[in-house]
Formats: sequence, C-alpha cells, structure tokens
Amino acid sequence: GGTNGYGYDDTGRERLERAFADIFAVEAALVRIQMVSGTHALAAVVFGVLRPGDLLVSAYGAPYDTMVTMIGRDRKVRGSLADYGVDYLEVAPDESGEPDYEAISRAAEGARMV
Repeated sequence: GGTNGYGYDDTGRERLERAFADIFAVEAALVRIQMVSGTHALAAVVFGVLRPGDLLVSAYGAPYDTMVTMIGRDRKVRGSLADYGVDYLEVAPDESGEPDYEAISRAAEGARMV
C-alpha cells in the first residue's frame, strides 16, 4: 500500500479516480489537488485534446478573461492555443440572449471541441 511520491502503483489515487469516473459515468477521471483553478483544469483538457489545425468553438459568446488568454483570442500569447495552431470561433447568442442553436450547429460541423 501507500505511495512512493511518483504516482506509480498508487492504489488510493487509482481507486479515487475510478470512483469519480463511475460517479460521472465517464471513461476516466483526473483527480488532483494540484489543479489550482477552473481555468487550469480546462487547460489540461483542451491542451490534451486539441492539436494544430483543430477548431475550438465557444457556443455562447466570449469566455471569461483567463480563458481568452489561454485561447489566444485577442492576441497570440506564447503558449496559447492560437500559438499552437488551434483555430477558435465564437458563436454569439441570438437577439433575445438565448443560444443560437442553428449557428452553433453550423460552427460545430468542423469543430474538434465545442
């Protein structure tokens, strides 16, 4: 039992992650106290999934400020998704402030992640 500090054969961590995966009915879970913010957790996901030439779509307008920087939306920040060649598209809400489902559907056709 126990841990060696490197995360190898750490049955406690493996069981915790399996429990989270089962609870949320997903293939796998990454449970770490080292994730310091929501943006950090989202960055781990998008940088793990997206590759150069992929398209990321925001389905309801602009994301919050730290996500804008991570995406490289306003300027190509070194280490941002834009810097790595990931394309980005925002779909604005409709005139009533509701999601524009037709526009989202069109944008999602070529997207790797929405």
